Amino acid sequence: MSKITREEVLEILAKPPKNGEFYDFRKMDFSNLDLSGLCFSYANFIEANLTDANFIGANLTDAILDRANLTDANLTRAILTRAKLSDAVLCGAVLRDANLTDANFIGANLTDAILDRANLTDAKLACANLTRADLRHNLNNNNKLLGVTIRGFDYSIYFHPKSDLISIGYRTYPIKRWIELNDDEINKIKTNSLFGWQENELDFWKKNKEKVVALFKIFKGEEK
Repeated sequence: MSKITREEVLEILAKPPKNGEFYDFRKMDFSNLDLSGLCFSYANFIEANLTDANFIGANLTDAILDRANLTDANLTRAILTRAKLSDAVLCGAVLRDANLTDANFIGANLTDAILDRANLTDAKLACANLTRADLRHNLNNNNKLLGVTIRGFDYSIYFHPKSDLISIGYRTYPIKRWIELNDDEINKIKTNSLFGWQENELDFWKKNKEKVVALFKIFKGEEK
């Protein structure tokens, strides 16, 4: 893995790629590099070493960071709209006030990551490791607490702001009610349901109950 300097990065960014192509930073070593405020829109960082890199205020819109190592990277106020970070390592990364709209974190490791006030609208977090991650105070521009939609499962899961409601597909219950559902109740609800397409949502809950509850507790700041 070759080590790159800030000067070399600026030289590459000065030559925009052709339509449909990406800046190629695959498997490069950006560790401890100051990249604050730079525009990396449509950059390819697959398997790159971004450990301790400074991306404060950087623009990573549509960037590809699959399997990249962003351990302890600082992405405060960075824009990662539609960025791809599947299976990336973001342990201890700081994403405070970052725009993560529609970003793909499927399978990513966000252990101890700080996402305070980050915009997670439509972010895909299925199978991500959010152990001790700080997901509290997710705010929008009007300083209103946002819910979080978890996509990538068979159904979208929505954690409602300022309440204990969880929506799975078109079915919404308080977290306590979801947890109390047992097999007999689920079978009774399915038998009496007028909408066959809602039955699978309950089967989905039975299969993924522990994962959904764990994510909900992290979102509410109950697991630190």
